Amino acid sequence: MPPLEFLVEVLIYGGLVPAAVTALLLALAVKARPNLEAGGGAALAGGVLAGHALLGVAPWAPNTSWHWLPYLPLIAAAASLGEAVAPSHRFLSWGLRIAVAALASWLLVPTLPELQETRPYWLAGSAVAVLVLWAVLQPLARKQSGPLIPSLLLLVAMAGAVVIEQGGFGKLAQFGGVLAAALGGCAVVCGWRRDRPWMSGVVPGVALLLTGLVVNGYFYNFGDVPPSSYVLILVAPLGLAVGALPFVRRWGKVARSLLQTVAVVVPAGLAVAFAMTS
Repeated sequence: MPPLEFLVEVLIYGGLVPAAVTALLLALAVKARPNLEAGGGAALAGGVLAGHALLGVAPWAPNTSWHWLPYLPLIAAAASLGEAVAPSHRFLSWGLRIAVAALASWLLVPTLPELQETRPYWLAGSAVAVLVLWAVLQPLARKQSGPLIPSLLLLVAMAGAVVIEQGGFGKLAQFGGVLAAALGGCAVVCGWRRDRPWMSGVVPGVALLLTGLVVNGYFYNFGDVPPSSYVLILVAPLGLAVGALPFVRRWGKVARSLLQTVAVVVPAGLAVAFAMTS
């Protein structure tokens, strides 16, 4: 049986506290009814920072790429607030998203000696991954309320943590667990108040964090985890988009939700299976 100290660290510091803080902040946003994007972004940032403070997996003053992960939800929340100020200006909104994705990529892609020649390509690829996740998931989150989206994103974050753990990077895997816990808090509140799509403000932070986790998990892979596992973790959330297909929208809610679940769980499950059998 694992030591009590380890169980407290994983279950309470990395699980219960981030979930509770995120749920509390999102519940306060529900009561205050602010802009959805601003409220959701702040809730995710609070939960992630609470887990980071208790676990101490990285220094507060970053000195390498993955140390920036706790600050990504703050950047996303600021971007969401900016979009809220001028929601009808599409070019301004996309310009803000591109700037955030570029900044996040610059911070998150490691400056390893062997990457000096190819780093510009990794920067571009990481920024595109952020933008694709943001562009695909946020419209879905704005139209689909309830706990399904945060619950499925939670499963993806957990799968990512398992893949990273199989790669031998325990601290980064812990951070994946913090993201999963924060999404669990979101799922509770979204299940409690289904009247509005509260996840719409959480999605940008998830896009940044998930990309950052995968990129750093790949480059700091100390095991034999295949690249396909990391790719599948980024692909898995896009399975939610099957719910927006024209012919699927005509289905009943249960059938549509089941299809979305399968489309997300299958690639996430394959990512874990490939990592554990490598």
